[in-house]
Amino acid sequence: MATFVFVAGGWHGGWCWKKVAWRLRALGHEVYTPSLTGLAERSHLFSDDIDLELHIADVSNLLRWEDLHDVNLVGHSYGGVVITGVADRNRDRVTRVVYFDALWPTDGDTVELLIGGDADHVVLNGASAESAPLLAAGRETAAHMGLTDPADIAWAAARLTPQPAGTLRQPLRLTGPLDMEILAIECTDNAPTDSGTRLSVDRAHEAAKQSANVKVVSLHAPHDAMITHPDESTRILHEATLRCRPQRRASDR
Repeated sequence: MATFVFVAGGWHGGWCWKKVAWRLRALGHEVYTPSLTGLAERSHLFSDDIDLELHIADVSNLLRWEDLHDVNLVGHSYGGVVITGVADRNRDRVTRVVYFDALWPTDGDTVELLIGGDADHVVLNGASAESAPLLAAGRETAAHMGLTDPADIAWAAARLTPQPAGTLRQPLRLTGPLDMEILAIECTDNAPTDSGTRLSVDRAHEAAKQSANVKVVSLHAPHDAMITHPDESTRILHEATLRCRPQRRASDR
């Protein structure tokens, strides 16, 4: 079937895709859910030196070492900036970019500028240790992401980790517009609360007007829909792979 590589948003790790990943695998898809350096099970590597380019390298190296091609590259929230950089640097390996309620950046954008905030205030409290303050901050962030079920909130809060501030401050550098298929999934359960999300939604709709390679679909779910609505999320992703796309020549492999 298809190959999916998922990139989580800020504070999240590969764990947040668990429900969607097993559903896609049950449909026969190949699925990778890496956590970025300094986050989740890689939180022991947290450092002020971590920046956006390192996160782009994390995913680019996965594509290279696993020798992945025809990849459906999915990014959530902050992950939208990461996958844009990855797709730009790996045009021969990426077939489709999926902005899963994600930031849609252009050349020179920083996450800090897009979301209209100070990176130091975006990072979770209690960055230096797994502590009660960190768990409390995680619960607050989980609720902000649209989680309402107590079990979901507890599950996410225990796993959310601080976001390295350097990933939010470094400008994204691109060589040119992405020339592959683009799918933007807009979660509509809660209206965008920051300027970056609103701007990204506008960019997606405008791009869809300009190019047949861009499609926008709505998902009646909150921001963390991969946790709250895994069936619906899986359906959209699976159906995207059923649409016709250019076949790569054997000489390109």
